[in-house]
Amino acid sequence: MQYSLAWAAAHPEDAEERLGRIYQNLELRTEDPAGFRVSVAESGDKVVALAGNDWTGSASARTDGNTFFAIGDVYEGRVSLTVAGQELDSAGVVLLPPVDIRAQWDTSHRAREVRIERAAVDAFARDHLGTAGAAVSFPSLRPISPAHEQLWRSVERHVREDIAAHGALLHNDLVWDAATRHLIGTLLTAFPNSTLGLEQPTDGARALPATIRRAIAYMEEHLTEPFSLADVANAARLSPRGLQDAFHRVLGRTPTQELRMLRLEAARADLVAADPSDGDTVGGIAQRWGFLHVARFSAAYRERYGENPRETLQR
Repeated sequence: MQYSLAWAAAHPEDAEERLGRIYQNLELRTEDPAGFRVSVAESGDKVVALAGNDWTGSASARTDGNTFFAIGDVYEGRVSLTVAGQELDSAGVVLLPPVDIRAQWDTSHRAREVRIERAAVDAFARDHLGTAGAAVSFPSLRPISPAHEQLWRSVERHVREDIAAHGALLHNDLVWDAATRHLIGTLLTAFPNSTLGLEQPTDGARALPATIRRAIAYMEEHLTEPFSLADVANAARLSPRGLQDAFHRVLGRTPTQELRMLRLEAARADLVAADPSDGDTVGGIAQRWGFLHVARFSAAYRERYGENPRETLQR
């Protein structure tokens, strides 16, 4: 269930108690309790949450044992980070994996943060990218390039300002589900990770994500019937836009192009098996598989198979 909340604390102990509900084994310390204050506003659900944090004063924090990735963006002030022993400056967007994390700041700062459960990232990669259940790993904590950093910020801002900030959209399950998948997909696009270097099987086969397999299976079962993109998306358990994105990312083509290829293959099989003396024609076979314009069918067939359909029929 989606939620939206805001709170503030003027005592480190209170802040540690509130933040400790999210960050495991949290330790929050300050040498200036009188100058300490934090305010937090966040929206999301138990899988994905977007938070805005406003810190006053100096402090340090440590957390370990979390189950989520946190993508942080300090846009005012500065924070020194140590992530699994690696020292980082907070300038720019940084990915904080579920490892030992230490932070220290000497001045006030403001930051935006997105938390995404590791299990959700792994599930997305398995369903959309064919990772076969392997956990996603991130060799770098910075975006691939400045353009990728801008991509992350753009998508994060869209979800934060256009969806999470509006109660009706935040609590619309379909809208929120699409938004969370958009964020996870952007995370796997913007940051170096193990899904970007997936090797193809050496036997020539390709391990397709379950969503793509379901979509193609639906098309194959209904090749001679009329159906819509929404029908295929429903069978794949994706939104139409999600289906388009998945096909483009995994196969490099649209679902419509995939359907055309499947129908071309079926038409070719019929042309190979057909006998012109029995009255079989290119036009009749083309129309049987949904190609109403014989000239366009012939052009597409020639481009794919290097010969005219009439040549195949007459062999």
